[in-house]
Amino acid sequence: MITTRYEPRFRGFHDLTRWRVREILLVSTVYDAFVLEEDRALGERLTSEYLELDLRSVPRITRASTGRRALGLLARSSPDRGEDAGGEAERPRRSVRRPCDLVLCMSRLPDMAAAEFHTRLRAAHPRLPLAFLTYGALDAGLLDALAGVPGGDRAFYWHRDASLLLAIVKLVEDARNVAHDTRAGSQVILLVEDTPRFYSLLLPILYTEIFTQTRRLLSESVNEMHRILRMRARPKVLLATNLAQARQILDRYAYNTIGIVSDVRFPQEPGAEPDPEAGFVLAREARRTVPDMPVLLQSSEEGMEARVRALGLQWVDKQSGTLARDIRACLLQTFGFGDFVFRMPDGREVGRAGNLASLEQQIRRVPVESLAYHGRSNHFSTWLRARTEFRLAEALRPWKVTDWPDPEMLRTAMLDAIRAFTHSDRGGMVREYVPDLPPGGQDLLRIGSGSLGGKGRGLAFMNALLARSPVAAAHEDVDIRIPETCILCTDVFESFLEQNRLQDAVAWDLDDAAVARRFLAGAIPPRTRHLLRTLLDRFHDPLAVRSSSLLEDNQVFPFSGVYSTYLLANNHPDPEVRLFQLEDAIRLVWASMFFRTPRAFVRNTGYRLDEERMAVLVQVVAGSRRGDLWYPTFSGAARSLNVYPFPGIPPEEGAADLAVGLGTALASGERVFHFCPARPQVDPPYATAEEYAANSQSAFWAVDLSQPAAELNQAGGFSLRRLPLERAEADGVLPLVASTFVPEDGAIRDTVSVEGPRVVRFAQVLKHRSFPLPAILREFLQAGRRSFGCDVEVEFAVDLKPEARSVFHLLQVRPLEVAADPGLGGEEALSAPDLVCASTHAVGHGRWSDLYDVLVLDPERFDSLHTRDIALEIESLNRGLAAQDRPYLLIGFGRWGSRDPSLGVPVRWEQISHARVLVESDRRDLWVEPSHGSHFLQDMLAFRLGFLFVREGRAPNRVDWTFLESVRPLESTPHVHHLRFEAPLLVEIDGRSSRGVVRRPGKPRNA
Repeated sequence: MITTRYEPRFRGFHDLTRWRVREILLVSTVYDAFVLEEDRALGERLTSEYLELDLRSVPRITRASTGRRALGLLARSSPDRGEDAGGEAERPRRSVRRPCDLVLCMSRLPDMAAAEFHTRLRAAHPRLPLAFLTYGALDAGLLDALAGVPGGDRAFYWHRDASLLLAIVKLVEDARNVAHDTRAGSQVILLVEDTPRFYSLLLPILYTEIFTQTRRLLSESVNEMHRILRMRARPKVLLATNLAQARQILDRYAYNTIGIVSDVRFPQEPGAEPDPEAGFVLAREARRTVPDMPVLLQSSEEGMEARVRALGLQWVDKQSGTLARDIRACLLQTFGFGDFVFRMPDGREVGRAGNLASLEQQIRRVPVESLAYHGRSNHFSTWLRARTEFRLAEALRPWKVTDWPDPEMLRTAMLDAIRAFTHSDRGGMVREYVPDLPPGGQDLLRIGSGSLGGKGRGLAFMNALLARSPVAAAHEDVDIRIPETCILCTDVFESFLEQNRLQDAVAWDLDDAAVARRFLAGAIPPRTRHLLRTLLDRFHDPLAVRSSSLLEDNQVFPFSGVYSTYLLANNHPDPEVRLFQLEDAIRLVWASMFFRTPRAFVRNTGYRLDEERMAVLVQVVAGSRRGDLWYPTFSGAARSLNVYPFPGIPPEEGAADLAVGLGTALASGERVFHFCPARPQVDPPYATAEEYAANSQSAFWAVDLSQPAAELNQAGGFSLRRLPLERAEADGVLPLVASTFVPEDGAIRDTVSVEGPRVVRFAQVLKHRSFPLPAILREFLQAGRRSFGCDVEVEFAVDLKPEARSVFHLLQVRPLEVAADPGLGGEEALSAPDLVCASTHAVGHGRWSDLYDVLVLDPERFDSLHTRDIALEIESLNRGLAAQDRPYLLIGFGRWGSRDPSLGVPVRWEQISHARVLVESDRRDLWVEPSHGSHFLQDMLAFRLGFLFVREGRAPNRVDWTFLESVRPLESTPHVHHLRFEAPLLVEIDGRSSRGVVRRPGKPRNA
């Protein structure tokens, strides 16, 4: 069984940030509350800000409209009462389950001055954090009152930006947690600023950049929870408004302080006049304690920059229009977020490391004097703590250079410590790719330090679980692995855009070909190009170049199939040609983010295209060489929830699709094999063996190795070939998975040693158990569902090797793209009076709300002797609706598409191609089983149709024939009525419970 426990790399993070703001009391007039909301609830704005930064535990806000009411709420422990939105009457509020953690108070109250409220609150609740919000100038009395409080109550200027609320909350949390978290290794950034207007501006910038940069550093995290845990270890921000407070902080946390951001002019003591030299005094004192302490001084005074630079300090102009970018650059370069810079004692740079792997490499090669210099100042442990590698940092921190009489012993000891750490923590992790990285292993590789994207995160997570699971040992004859993969992170994409001045691609209004041309003309960053060249020395087999955007594979909009994938034969004799092909494929994947269809999709989901970033997976194609082709024995996709189940099989038992060769047949909706992993011996419910054979896979896809110089194009497919199954049989693949239909016997034999049409039904695997596919799929689906907290889809490929260990390649795991809950409600929903149709045997999942047209058979004229004529009538009506691009609901009797005309209307799929929902109803003279088990199953899967079967007389199943007959048809044929309505019908199907309804529309157009 695949374990879903994944703890070792994150031990020690759970106890960080133990105290959090959960309850906020907002004290404001009704008018101020209205202004704060601006037609959107303040709590929603704070929630949005939290979610954008991947934070959880969003605080709850309670509001009081007067100072007296706020003090009363805080004093009462019983369920409190408060004013309603109008402020004229009282009503019971929800009980405050936890004490208030933070009071946000507007500086203008109707019943008392802000300074008085501050005094009364402090007398009753001396430790309760308080922050004032103001739109304009602050009252001098309030400022004096705040300055006299050692706890640091603050006043903030409200710029109508919810990021300030986040900054206030996090500032309060950091002050409470810093003492504990620094003992665990967390770092501190000290902000010194006495002017409320400026620290109200700086704090949101600082926190936003800290969270953004921390996410970049933590891009190797393998799921959302792990990233949240690591976010807890981010640097804390402490605010001082005078030199005395700053000294107190440094006295306690100097060796945990990764940098200081300070004004130049601020008071030395509370209430004193600003000292124009205070910033320089603070910098000198900090540097005496920690000589390499990064200090960023800022000022709006002219002529200050030269003096600051002369002292070797960082400088930012407070009036700069690029303030956020300047602070971000300083965080990257000097505050521990950027590279580790190896220097000699004289300051000369001798090497750089951007991650642990490159740190290990540099330790091997830099002069030992540099190691001793950094070791004396604990630079290694400081840099590692900034990257939340606390265990390794603490292992190195106690060392002294004098502990090793031979300095080279220091080098050896450091390398041993890093190797021991990576060996215990690295299993299944994403590793930074370096050219001399030893081949082999189960690690994923990456280029860059940004996000892995959705597909990359899913692969990294499952790879980590595989590294800790006994699943491989349980299947000794199977090699279960993820194909060799290297991920180009999102920062490589951003560098490409910036270097080639393509940042404005978000605003382009170009066709796909023009976008592709512009991207193909761009140059990939030189270092990335060098790494790709060396990567091709490692990857010799065909490659899949796949998108892995930030938004792909999320649980709301999985973005499945939106962006491009390109397959490369990767076999040209000239390595430079192979490199050019790989680069072009990467450029085209990046370009696909700006193609018209993805742009429209992103827009429809509510996201903005400028929120999206693109990582790229370079992955060895699963399979083997077979002559001039490369392909696996078969590919597949399995889902833990099946909203198109076979009769009698519960949806929660899942489903899987299999196809010989590459998974292109699955993605393009071709004929493939369907089965339930929990019941692998149950065949699809075809009526006859002949029908089974007619719906079997007839061709397969493979990578074409015969044209190594194939020219890449935007549409893709340049390296793919679709071939008849005879080729797979000649390659020896078909005998492993196929059967034969013997017409003379009317039966299917599980062998290809007899004459007859081949039927790909994988009986050797599923029934005769030549490969444990069902067991492996069940384990992955169960692990995925437990780990993601929702239903999942798993893509895979299998290479059967009768004379060696067969290989199961896990290609992708993603949240299952299931439409939102259609909102049917309970069983009583099927008895509502406004229903055209109700069914307890519905297939599909979701809502269809664009059906203005209905084709319905005339109950009075229906005769099973005329079903062939009915099929032609429907074909004619369908042709007219298709020409107008009007989807419709189709209602009839018996089985749609029946091969036996006496059991229903024998329509072919092309005759009803614009139908989106099908309804089948039986009647007294026509009692049949539903048709979705026949060849129509293929079309339902391919086009995501809705299907409702109605067993008349078995409540609550019904069709309201009286209502349908009361509507004047737009047109009619001898047996079919075409109805059109002013408002659409609403179809709701819950695939989990197999229930569905069709709700009445508004006024009929021809009533």
